[in-house]
Amino acid sequence: MANQSEKKGSVQRQQTIKYFQTVILIVTGFYTVNYLFRGDLFKLDTLLALGFFTLINYACYSSIEHRIRKGLESESYESQLDLLIVNSAIEFGTCFWSGFWYFYIIVPIYVFWKWILPYIKLFFMARSMGDQEVDESQLSNTQRKKREREKEGKEKVVYKKVK
Repeated sequence: MANQSEKKGSVQRQQTIKYFQTVILIVTGFYTVNYLFRGDLFKLDTLLALGFFTLINYACYSSIEHRIRKGLESESYESQLDLLIVNSAIEFGTCFWSGFWYFYIIVPIYVFWKWILPYIKLFFMARSMGDQEVDESQLSNTQRKKREREKEGKEKVVYKKVK
């Protein structure tokens, strides 16, 4: 039997999932109705755009839903949520200006900044272990003593008796 906190967490997860569903349905519905009243809904470019928006929304939503149902924290689906927000905003903005598509340049910039740049920093900007200098005031007494012993050990000269 589940305890009260598990039930509360389950209810909260269900509310979060319904929130995402509602936002996606409202934005996609607004897009569809807007182009329906313009008379452009059944043009090929509008149908392709609607399909593209729907595909991105579905991929992001299903990934977010899967992670929420597993009980994972919001950090685990942060990137998908960001992409869902950008996609929905662009879908909404496209209803008012067809050039709003150009804002999709945000997505490759975001991908570069979030996923690729950390690897570049890792390989090209990382310090080697020997180059790292640690402030002596931040070390504990045990760590300071250990460093002093290591320095003494390096400076010691060992003489062997030759028979």
